[in-house]
Amino acid sequence: MIYIKSKELLTVVVTLVLIALLVCSVLLYQNHMKYSGFTLESHELLLDKALGKNN
Repeated sequence: MIYIKSKELLTVVVTLVLIALLVCSVLLYQNHMKYSGFTLESHELLLDKALGKNN
């Protein structure tokens, strides 16, 4: 059994939690964008309309 100092263990746990939160937020963000229909293409079309480039 390897003895791990509580400070090192805390650092590892905090790092893992932050990574998990980051992954979850990215997945939720992508899911939200997919379901709201807001893709990069629609964003570019909206931008073109806003700038007055009507094709």
